[in-house]
Order: sequence, then C-alpha cells, then structure tokens
Amino acid sequence: MRVAVATAIIAFLIVGSVGVGAHAASGGAFIDLPDGYALTAPAGWVFDGSLLPDVARWNTTDASIRVYMQPVTSQQAAETYIAYSNRSVDEQWNGIQLQASTQSGNTWFRQWLRPAMVLMQPDMRQYAEWDEILSPTQVMTVMVNATPAAFASAFTTAQALFYSILPTPVVGANAFAIPHTGARTPPLQPAQGTPLQWGLYEPTLNVQHPGNLQPVQNAEAAIGHPVKVVMVYVGFGQPFPAALIQRAAAAGQIVELTLQSWAPGTNAGRATPYTHGISSAVQILNGKDDAYLTQFAQAAAASGLPFFLRLDNEMNGDWDPWSAFQWGKDTDIYIAEWRHIYGIFQNAGATNAVWVWNPNNKNLPPYRWNSAALYYPGDAYVDWVGLTAYNLGTGQPGSTWTSFNQAFAATYARDQQLYPTKPLLITEFASNDQGGNKAAWIQNMFASLPNYPAIRYAVWWDANQGALDYALNQPPAALSAFSAGLNAMSAPPPPGP
Repeated sequence: MRVAVATAIIAFLIVGSVGVGAHAASGGAFIDLPDGYALTAPAGWVFDGSLLPDVARWNTTDASIRVYMQPVTSQQAAETYIAYSNRSVDEQWNGIQLQASTQSGNTWFRQWLRPAMVLMQPDMRQYAEWDEILSPTQVMTVMVNATPAAFASAFTTAQALFYSILPTPVVGANAFAIPHTGARTPPLQPAQGTPLQWGLYEPTLNVQHPGNLQPVQNAEAAIGHPVKVVMVYVGFGQPFPAALIQRAAAAGQIVELTLQSWAPGTNAGRATPYTHGISSAVQILNGKDDAYLTQFAQAAAASGLPFFLRLDNEMNGDWDPWSAFQWGKDTDIYIAEWRHIYGIFQNAGATNAVWVWNPNNKNLPPYRWNSAALYYPGDAYVDWVGLTAYNLGTGQPGSTWTSFNQAFAATYARDQQLYPTKPLLITEFASNDQGGNKAAWIQNMFASLPNYPAIRYAVWWDANQGALDYALNQPPAALSAFSAGLNAMSAPPPPGP
C-alpha cells in the first residue's frame, strides 16, 4: 500500500531541496528531509509549512489536514504516544463523541465529533485520525477535520494522503519554524538602559479586597527593595480588580492579571491532575461568556490604566483545561478562544490591556502536536511573550535539580527565533530548596540574567505549592541572596576613570 508514490518521490529527490521541509505544487510530492518521510500532497489544498517541524498542514476553506511525525525510542513509547495523545477522544471528554475506533497491526484509526462551537467559522468539528508506527523511531499521525458537510470529501483526501506515506533517508536536522515578524509596538516597555524590572506573586494578596497591597509591601520590606510588577489570578466569573489596579498604579506598580477560564465541575474518572475544572471552550466559543467578558473588559477600559493581561497561561501543559490535550490535539480551539476574547476587549475600548501569551517552558506531554508554537494566536493579538519555568529540585517524583540556564536557555532561544519583535517577560518562576542550595541557585540566576537581554521583567512566585518550597524566606539564606542580587543589579555603575 506504500509503493504507489515511489516514482514521484524519487523524481522529487532528484530535483533536490534543503531546509526543514520542502513541498511541490498541489498534488505533487512532499518530503520532510530531516524527519525522513514523503507523501503525495493533496491536489487543490493550500500548503502551510509555517509550523514545521512540528506539523505540516494543508487547508481548504472548510477542512484541514495535519501531519505529525513523532520521534520515539521503542514500540512501547510509540504505543504510549498514540494512547495518551487520544485520551480525550477515547474517554469522550467535554462532550466529544467517539464514532469509530479500530486497530490493525501497527495502525490505529479513530473518528469523532466534538460539540458545536459556532464562533469558530467554519466550525470544523468532525474529525478522523490515522496513527501508524512507521518505523522503530517514527510514529506518523494524519488528522483531518472539516465541517460536517465537507467531511466526506476531506476524509477521502486525507485517507489517500495517509496511504501515500513512505519513509525516506534522513537528511539534515530540524530547525525552528518560520519566524513571526509582524510589527506591533509593545506597550509597557521599560526605557532603554533600564535594568531588569522585578515582580512578585504574593499568595495572601486578596484580589477582590479594595486594593490592599500590604502583602506586597511586607515582601518589599523583607527584601529591602521595591518591586515593579504584582501578579494576581482571576478566574472567569470574578469581577475586574479595578481597585487593585488603581492602588498598584499609585504605588508605581503594574499588575500582571492572570485571567483563567476555569469551568465549574469535574469529569468523573479523570486521574490526577485532571480532576479540576473541565474545558470552557464550548461555553466561550458559543458566546455564552460574552456578557461577563464584556463587563470585565468595560471595567478594564474604565480604569484607563495599563496592565499585563495573561490569558489562559501554560496551554501546552496537559494539566490545564484549555490545553489541546483536552480536545483531541486541536490547538485551533485555543487560538479561537484567545482571538474572540481579544476582540471583546477591543470592542469595549480596553486597549490598556497588554496581552501576554505565556506557554510553559516545556511541552507536557512532549509531543509535537503539543508544541507551544502551535498555540500562538498571531502577532496582531500578542504584545509580550511570557516565559514560565521552575526548579522543582527533587520535590516531586522524577524531578531533578535544574539551574536557571537549564530552565530558561532553550525557551529563550526559541522565543528569540520565533517572535523576534516581542519583548519577553518571566511571568512566574522560582526555585525549590530540595535537592540543592536555593541561595546558590538565586546567585547563579543573577549571574546568568545578563545573557537574556530580551527579558525585561521577572516575577518570582513567592509561595509554597504543597511540598515545593518556593517562598523567598525558605531558607533565610535565599532571601538574603535575592536581596543582595536585586540591590547589586539596581546599583549605578561605578564612575569611569
């Protein structure tokens, strides 16, 4: 079944091409050299290679085909990838209807229907997917989704594409996808030459209290240094914290408002950490939260004060209900949510909201369909790119001590390459003290930060999370190291000779 396109592929290889991937005209041969596969491109479909090497994509006005080549290390790893990636479909989370599921040898097939999301136009809610262990180190996934009316034709096209796939010799190595270079002046940029600005998350700060910043002031007194950013969390249904924004502005501070679309209720049978709120995507993308979001945005506009708005952060973490893990791998749903909420803020005149797109530093699960880049809403909808990473030390099973550079270097390089026009903000980070020396970690952090000039703000998560001791005063030597580092960073340079 995989011999039909061999002649076309050989002809294409003779022509030759280099880079992450290459493609011929519609209906011709497509080859991804570093990943070692080739296929026949669907005739009449528009190719999108902007997210290679994570996904090769072909689109029409009412259908999409996505091709993922997942590197694996063994048959067991391949089967784990296939099963875990399709958990939301197999267990029919969030109203998904599994319509077919078969396995033949090393090939799996699924077909499903998700609930309607009328604000996604066209609403391509009918899906099918083929997964095949193509070689001991390769799993090929072909997913098609389309409107119900267009699905039969799109299914036939995707099936032919799947059966045309052939392994090819691996040539070269993968690189980042095509950079985003859209122009958009980022608000809240510190003046050129201003040192890195610091912020805190303080767990005892009551967001809905009339702007009482005493917990932040107490932390500033303990550190011996003022902070610029105050981070808070607000869940859907809670009002805009206008008093807090006003009180922070009066103190010369900026609020980093983390707005999260948690939905009430849980899905019975989900193992930890999936027992929190279920996905709100159906609610949001059917306009059922529009009244609340409009009121929230109008209150934001009325404040007239700039603030960082971090919407549904860490979307590439499977613990969050807005992750594509919850929706059969479809990252388009997250993008549609973001753009819809962004539009509500614009219509309400809330242009003082400064939009921070913030994936986790690691894709969890570490699969290509969950790559952070696939969740990017677009340059027109993002002002800043956020970074989040923690040194868990040995505080959780399987975790190890991680230096600042080990936590941030790869993410920083990716963001610099993919989003060169966007300034960077560490939205939350911290170090645990188990498995190493937290004070030494902080000292190393301050020594490393000059190598990350695009990062303009950094917010320490000054709290504990279960057994993970992130608080700055645990141990006291960590607080002393943090205070010394801040004071040294903000000290004026010595006079010249």
